[in-house]
Amino acid sequence: MELRHLRYFIAVAEELHFGNAAQRLNISQPPLSAQIKELEQNLNVQLLERTNRSVALTEAGEYLYELSVQMLARLEKETAILQEIDRGERGKIAIGFGGSVVFQILPRVLTLIKKQYPKLEIHVSQLTTKQQIQALLTGDIDLALLVPPVGEKELSTHPFYEEKFIVCLPKSHPLASSTGPIAMEDVSNEPLIISPREAGEGYFEAVRSLYVKSNTVMNIAQYSTEQQTMVSLVAAEFGISFVPESTSHIQHHNVVYKEIDVTHYKETVLTWHKHTQTPLVHGVVELLKTFKV
Repeated sequence: MELRHLRYFIAVAEELHFGNAAQRLNISQPPLSAQIKELEQNLNVQLLERTNRSVALTEAGEYLYELSVQMLARLEKETAILQEIDRGERGKIAIGFGGSVVFQILPRVLTLIKKQYPKLEIHVSQLTTKQQIQALLTGDIDLALLVPPVGEKELSTHPFYEEKFIVCLPKSHPLASSTGPIAMEDVSNEPLIISPREAGEGYFEAVRSLYVKSNTVMNIAQYSTEQQTMVSLVAAEFGISFVPESTSHIQHHNVVYKEIDVTHYKETVLTWHKHTQTPLVHGVVELLKTFKV
């Protein structure tokens, strides 16, 4: 049984007249009659009761008619979906992101994607930079918003956005109530809470270079991969932490966020695997290249 058999049968079942059905299908009547007879033989079922003056559906024919209409409607719907997938308009995409992206950037990114691709199923995962790179290489995620550098040749990057570093202090800190930016020399050698290098070299080096730029001493007291945990450790007076501006959205009654007297940025890049660009991934990459903070 082929799809044409079902289409021919539907026309005959609705017209109950071979001549009218043949005209509707834009074919001659003898081939149509032969195709219906072939369908009955293939199914080993009588679908039509024929006389010289009339054509009527048997009970089996009525059932096949309803089934055929449903099948062709489903096929038409699924074909449209297949075409949308082929055009990169529908499907699934997995996006990895770092901790600081979640507060301001991620909601705007997801809104932008959903507006352009309303039929897209998006999966997001919060991962360290190292985890994001590994997930891109294995195909577990399609895109990532991470802190460079990215040394893997299989991965492509595009500058995404920058945000300034600020300092997170315990509320009990002597500088917590000061006005104006905090001088780096005033917090030199203080216990520092920082993301470990192995979680993401870019973030670690960005903070380290802040100390180098200001000619101050870096004194690591505690490591944390999550921004929320960093803030909690500062609140518990384990030390201070230099965090991106967006981290200030984590409110805690026992911390304050202050600007610093050295302008220093954390960079985030859009990253994807250059050899696994489906039309959908390619489209989302091009869309996100237009993103403005």
